[in-house]
Amino acid sequence: MLAAIGFGMLSRVDETTSPTALATACFTYALGLAPVLNLSTALIVGSAPPEQAGAASAISETSSEFGGALGIALLGSLVTAVYRVVLIGDMPPGTLMDAASSSLGATMQEANRIGGVLGATLIEVSREAFVQGLRAAATVCAIVLVVTALLAARWLLPSKRMGDAATGK
Repeated sequence: MLAAIGFGMLSRVDETTSPTALATACFTYALGLAPVLNLSTALIVGSAPPEQAGAASAISETSSEFGGALGIALLGSLVTAVYRVVLIGDMPPGTLMDAASSSLGATMQEANRIGGVLGATLIEVSREAFVQGLRAAATVCAIVLVVTALLAARWLLPSKRMGDAATGK
């Protein structure tokens, strides 16, 4: 839940958010995720027979890397999709959107090349589009983490009914 709070904080950022607030949000979600990652690795390696601990560790590390890469790909795609939709919807007609909509860096280069009021508008709109994409990804992360925490609590914590069934009361 701590990680969900951190992503919730991240989902509230805007162009005026201070670096300290952004770092606090990132620190909070990292603080919430670190024990989970360490615990899952300990459970995987600890449940394997000693002669297979190396293989279990390798599978754990590979799964972690694959999950991280998949998450980055999916969330990056979400950020890019939101960025492009917002950028195209907010830009004045007649701008060079093909070059500008590919990435924030390409947009900044195009804005600097154009210059003037149109370039400044492109910079402002692209920053807002990027922030909206970031907020969308952070919101998805927060929701997934809350659902995961609730499922883990439901499945891992003993319930009163299970205790009653076990004791016969």
